[in-house]
Amino acid sequence: ARRLMETPWHVYASRGYIERHGAPATVQEINQHQLIGWEGRMPNIPGLDWIMANAPQARIPCRCTTVANLLHVVKAGLGLAPLPQIAAEAEPEQLDGVVAVMRRL
Repeated sequence: ARRLMETPWHVYASRGYIERHGAPATVQEINQHQLIGWEGRMPNIPGLDWIMANAPQARIPCRCTTVANLLHVVKAGLGLAPLPQIAAEAEPEQLDGVVAVMRRL
């Protein structure tokens, strides 16, 4: 298989989560936040691997099995999650209340 394009990943959070916990200003500060984890067929995805490698001490309150579920859980305010820009911004109404807190992983 050949790569068609490279998709940038960003760390997203809901505005409600940011109001309650603040937004990380640095990569190191992600360790002080809740992350939405993943399981199942999602391992080895660049954004997910990056955040776990750079925030090994972050608390993981729940895990998802699809990128769509990650977005829904972020929107619910349960924590931060890396999402591919193309998935997170494909449907602007899906992003109501969700913002990128760290860009270009």
